Amino acid sequence: MIARIFILMLGLLMAPACFAASFDCAKAQSEDEVAICGNPELSHRDMIADEMYRKAVDLAGAKAAKPVARDGLQERATCGGDTACIARAQQGLVDALAELIDSNSGATEAGSKITYGSRLGMQVTVTSVRGIGTSRAVIEVEHTREDATTFCREYVQKVTPKCIEDELAVEIGGELSANCQSGEFETLTGDELIFKGVNKTEDMADYVIAVKDTGEVLDGSSASGYPVVLEQFLALCPNRR
Repeated sequence: MIARIFILMLGLLMAPACFAASFDCAKAQSEDEVAICGNPELSHRDMIADEMYRKAVDLAGAKAAKPVARDGLQERATCGGDTACIARAQQGLVDALAELIDSNSGATEAGSKITYGSRLGMQVTVTSVRGIGTSRAVIEVEHTREDATTFCREYVQKVTPKCIEDELAVEIGGELSANCQSGEFETLTGDELIFKGVNKTEDMADYVIAVKDTGEVLDGSSASGYPVVLEQFLALCPNRR
C-alpha cells in the first residue's frame, strides 16, 4: 500500500513535460534506450522506475535492489525498439521494486513504536529513519508522554503523574544505528553488538547475536536482552531476516 501511494505521488509530480530519462540520452546506444529518449511517456516511466529503485536501495539495501533492477533492465533490452513491450517491462520493474519496498517498510516508519526494554510498555516512538537496510541505517526516536503512559498502564498498572514523570526521566538514547552489511549495530541503551545471522544449532534463539567487544553470544532469554535487541536490529535491517 505504501509503495502504491508513492507511485501515485510520483505520477502527479513528474508529468512528462520533457524527454528526460534516468540515463544520459546523449550516450544512448541500445534500441530500448533510444526509444525511451524519443518518447515522453517511456521517458516518464523510466524516471519513475529510477526513483523507485533509489527508494528500494534506501529501504532494502543495494544487495536486494540491484538484482531486481538488473532483471528488469535485461527484460527491457529484449524489447528492442518496441515501445509497447518497453512499457510493459518498465511497469514490471516498477511493480517488482514496489513489492520490495512494501516488504521492507514495516515498523521503521515515523510514528511507529520500538521496544527499549524487556518490561511491558517499555517503548519509544520513531521520529525519523534513514538508510534502512544499508551500511548506514539509523532510526531516531523520542520517549514521549504517550510512551510513558503506556508503561504505567501496562506494567505498573496504575497511571499517575508521578509514574509518568519517573518513566520520562529514564535515560534512553535518541537513536539506534547499524551497518546491515557487517551486522554491527548499536542499541538504544548504547550496547554495541553484532548480528551473525541464522542460528544453525538447536538453541532456542533464532539468530546469533554477540557482544562486539567480548564475542559473548546472547542466550536468547529476556534476561540477556536478546528479544529487545533483535527487534531493534531487524527494524534497522529488515533485509537480514
